[in-house]
Amino acid sequence: MKEIIDKLFTIMDNKNITAYQVSKATGIGQTTISSWKNGSKPAIDKFIKVIQYIGISADELFELKPNEYTEEEKQLINQYRTYNEKDKALLKAYMELLNGEQTHNTEDQRLYS
Repeated sequence: MKEIIDKLFTIMDNKNITAYQVSKATGIGQTTISSWKNGSKPAIDKFIKVIQYIGISADELFELKPNEYTEEEKQLINQYRTYNEKDKALLKAYMELLNGEQTHNTEDQRLYS
């Protein structure tokens, strides 16, 4: 379990997330979270809240399957989730426009090659 806790705190460090921020967001005491570093075993419900807050899956933490997304892709997904429905529709339309341009560019290259 120590390896998993160490990995959890490494991920938090990499994402610049402090135990204080996790504590405020999840309602779990900061001393409880910090005690995990010193060998205390976390309650499963608290552990799940923490990994959900920092934005990783149990699969990723326990290395059950390879990472599906890069950090940049995860950030884009998380940002997308904050948009309202109108902004999501605009973003989808823009992406379709970009896909159309890529298709046209490919067709143009075939025509003019």
